[in-house]
Amino acid sequence: MEILLFLIAFTLHNLEEAIFLPVWSKTSRFQKTVEPKVFRFAVTIITLLAYLIGMLYLLWPSNTYFQYLQSGLIGAMLLNVIVPHIVATIVERKYSLAL
Repeated sequence: MEILLFLIAFTLHNLEEAIFLPVWSKTSRFQKTVEPKVFRFAVTIITLLAYLIGMLYLLWPSNTYFQYLQSGLIGAMLLNVIVPHIVATIVERKYSLAL
């Protein structure tokens, strides 16, 4: 159940960035300008990859490789909260969508 909640949160995070980051990146000194179509394609692939990892883990939870993949994905998202989101928010003194 926790993995499904994580995937929902991951999807919402990526959806928010897909919608708002291209416009935000034009005025940010923290993020280079991103092309909306290219960025949205990349976000879609990353989100689908996360679902693949989550489903593999849910189907075979005792598989060590899938455990490491799922743990790595969760760890990467936790790191993503700090760097760059929190750092960019502090530097720019406003809510940040930085990658």
